[in-house]
Amino acid sequence: PHSIPLISVTGTNGKTTTARLIAHTLSLEGRQVGLASTDGIYIGGICVNAGDNTGPISADVVLSDPAVEIAVLETARGGLVRKGLGYTEADVAVVTNISEDHLGCDGIMTLDELSNVKSLVAETVSPKGHAVLNADDERVRAMAAKCPGQIIYFSLAAEENQEFLRHLAAGGKGVMVQGREIVLAQGSKGEELLSLDSIPITLGGAALYNVSNCLAAAAALWAMGLSSEAIRAGLRDFNMGHNPGRANLYDLGLFQVLIDYGHNKAGYSSALAMMTALKPLRKVGVIGVPGDRRNADILAVGKLCAQHLDFIYIKEDQDLRGRRRGEVANLLRQGIASAGTKISVKTIYSETSALAAALASAREGDLIAVFYEKLAPLQALLQEEQKKTPKQDFATTR
Repeated sequence: PHSIPLISVTGTNGKTTTARLIAHTLSLEGRQVGLASTDGIYIGGICVNAGDNTGPISADVVLSDPAVEIAVLETARGGLVRKGLGYTEADVAVVTNISEDHLGCDGIMTLDELSNVKSLVAETVSPKGHAVLNADDERVRAMAAKCPGQIIYFSLAAEENQEFLRHLAAGGKGVMVQGREIVLAQGSKGEELLSLDSIPITLGGAALYNVSNCLAAAAALWAMGLSSEAIRAGLRDFNMGHNPGRANLYDLGLFQVLIDYGHNKAGYSSALAMMTALKPLRKVGVIGVPGDRRNADILAVGKLCAQHLDFIYIKEDQDLRGRRRGEVANLLRQGIASAGTKISVKTIYSETSALAAALASAREGDLIAVFYEKLAPLQALLQEEQKKTPKQDFATTR
């Protein structure tokens, strides 16, 4: 039980960025925010427990702290399945998307079963609250039927989404992109919030998945009663420093490095699309997949990368998650080979060493993407690389 407002964020990808963005905007409004997320528990912006904190035990820490005025909880599949929800009901429930990840774990074998688990977040919203649902995802959209509260849809392609348009026609609320503007809409009325060019984490609109995360966060903040100006301020102010490890783009002079947490096919697909939108001369990937994913999922990531990258370094996580050393790398190589493309591939098991090799071989105009397990060593390596780059200010990289 809790007596403070609570926002719960679930989905396959985008949970951490969305939760961080919501918490950041609320903190700018002077709220004492308790945030539980993949990288730690934060009370008033101070980390009190580092590491993956997305389950009910973490929720209890946040909700038990008397200093917390509003809770933002990243609510992941593992905690839901193993220990339950961790709170009675939410004022706002956000579901970002449902895609293939962790299938085969905890008895969840299909996307429908995964959706059924995550739908608990939408089903336990307060009758006076709101569920913020991705109208572009059929499984997420369907969660509206069991939600006791009001629905706010968000969409990257609202003009082509009939369910979104019907929702607005009935007087409902939605957040969408029109042209290059984010718009808050209700019924036949719409208010332009701000341009994608004004939001740092969208990289001028190239990072479409972060555009989607911004729509979800804006909808959640709208549901919490924040003014348009307050939402604008949060979206404008939120940058790479507030969102470590998620679509972080470093300018190293002659080339750029992208650090991202993509660890499933959908996450990789989004990051690769962003790389293409940034139009580098050459796309280089330092790739890996957690060992607890299915063989088919690892093969699919390898094939996808071969179809979109020009050079690949394969690495493996330190935590093999039940695999033998080299097993995931071999599966990725098989997936790459199945694409039938001619592409250079090197295997370097250490992700830090793999990134170092990519940096050493970088060409002018390259964009190097590394899909990491451990963020801090890569940040340290890039800081050292930055010292070699003249007349660059590392703190201002996007």
